[in-house]
Amino acid sequence: MKAKYIFSLFIVLMLASCTEKIDLDLATTNERLVIEGELTSDDTIQTIKLTKSTSYYYNEQPPSVQNAKVSIFDGTQNIEFKEIEPGIYASPNNFKGDTLKQYQLNIELNEPINNATSYQASSSMPSVIQQGSIDIVYHDDWLDGIWEVQLYAWDPPQDNFYLFRSFQNGVSVTDTITEWIVSEDRFYNGNFTNGAGVAYFNRKEGQVLHPGDTVTIQMSGITEEYFTFISQVKEAAFGQNPMFSGPPANVQGNIDKGGIGFFAVYSNVYFTTIYKGE
Repeated sequence: MKAKYIFSLFIVLMLASCTEKIDLDLATTNERLVIEGELTSDDTIQTIKLTKSTSYYYNEQPPSVQNAKVSIFDGTQNIEFKEIEPGIYASPNNFKGDTLKQYQLNIELNEPINNATSYQASSSMPSVIQQGSIDIVYHDDWLDGIWEVQLYAWDPPQDNFYLFRSFQNGVSVTDTITEWIVSEDRFYNGNFTNGAGVAYFNRKEGQVLHPGDTVTIQMSGITEEYFTFISQVKEAAFGQNPMFSGPPANVQGNIDKGGIGFFAVYSNVYFTTIYKGE
């Protein structure tokens, strides 16, 4: 009994000796340029937002990057963006993207960030399905009830990547990147989509459709690089399965010199229907 007691005490002491206090300094970080920018085929004002990264405990809006020179080169001309609000730069009224063209974002800072004053990013604009329609099917046996928006369209034969965002009566119901749905066309490449699910309204989350509601789906043709970026952001936000899988890799953007974010270029098409009821 005495030997057993001594052995148990030895184990306790050994485990205690392996414990070491580690202080993590989460309040300091290397400052980085953060870019939220997009160029679309829509006839609208295109915007680029510039901010600085902040420390872990910073509980205010990220500091804006002002007085920068922002432009996009479309292969033939350089389009200048003007600062309309602190850190937000807007295109001229008549500037929009064309499919299958390459675009380069150029940023010249008034003051260096992470020892750099110039940043670049480039992306092409893929095409998107132009002809199609959507229908809405209610599934009362899915969770507490889910409305599925189904797409009927012919997909081109090449590999394509798509982004879907939803609107109910003209109001966005997918206004954050974690709510977006991205898809590759591996299951219907070059074929008819035949009712592929592209959006979902969840009763449990208060997303209820009523007869007469107008539902619009924005379908965007995106690059594989942007598809991967959105997928990684969602994985980082929601975690991985299984529970004990490794930590997610850093989200990969397309900004050079250590910049964070993504310069997204994509074409849009819109499909609308009126929900008739269950």
